[in-house]
Amino acid sequence: MKRYALLLTIFIVCCISSSVYAQEITTRIDKNQFQVNEPFSVKYEVKAKVDSMHFSGLKHYEIVGGPNQSNSMVTMGGQTKFTFGITYFFKAKKKGKLVLPSPIFYSEGREIKAEKVKIKVTKNANAPKKGKKNKKVPEQKKETEPLKNVRYS
Repeated sequence: MKRYALLLTIFIVCCISSSVYAQEITTRIDKNQFQVNEPFSVKYEVKAKVDSMHFSGLKHYEIVGGPNQSNSMVTMGGQTKFTFGITYFFKAKKKGKLVLPSPIFYSEGREIKAEKVKIKVTKNANAPKKGKKNKKVPEQKKETEPLKNVRYS
């Protein structure tokens, strides 16, 4: 009976620690649909002391701002908790259903990987249409009437 209790305790501890590990990182994005070349921000918040990070696979994106970083450390009841935040501003270079690759954060020899973010990028409404020349509309000359009741000094 003690053996089963020990195995059950180990199983519960493993489940709790894996769920805590999975919740170490939060990804926030403005919205999930953008236009081509419309800037958007993505914030990653890691509940750990981050030593470094690696971000790759951004061929469909241009970084237009960031990284803006924040660090915090809170000590309560003898436990110290760290939070690392980093925000980037991107522009998508092409339209379609795209995936923003996830950065890898390194903390005390561990890799912490954020989830990939799926976004939908639509055509820019202000972009000129391909294959069609922009026709210049000739300016119309307006005949002006002299202003009435105006005094010049």
